[in-house]
Amino acid sequence: MEEILSGDKPPEEGTPVEGVPVVPVSPGAPVAKAVPNKPGFVISPYNGKWIDVTGVPPGELMLDPHFPAGEKKYFRVPEPPKPIVPPEEPPAPTETEVTPPVEAG
Repeated sequence: MEEILSGDKPPEEGTPVEGVPVVPVSPGAPVAKAVPNKPGFVISPYNGKWIDVTGVPPGELMLDPHFPAGEKKYFRVPEPPKPIVPPEEPPAPTETEVTPPVEAG
């Protein structure tokens, strides 16, 4: 088992790590909407434009690329939509029942 030296101990949660930029973002960042039938694409909650988020995990914070860096508009990547599976059709009726003839009368 490795011993952690006092200088090598991991930082406490919320402590900035050297070399990693600290991004001040409110926890209420809006969640983008998935583009129907286009996996990996979302609709910006700010301007309605499509953004490619292929490979970005759901819940991850992203910077909207359609705004200048000075404005810094952040959003969260949504859960991917569940695929719509059409319901199975019931089996076609079989002709095992005999319908009695109708008498004219």
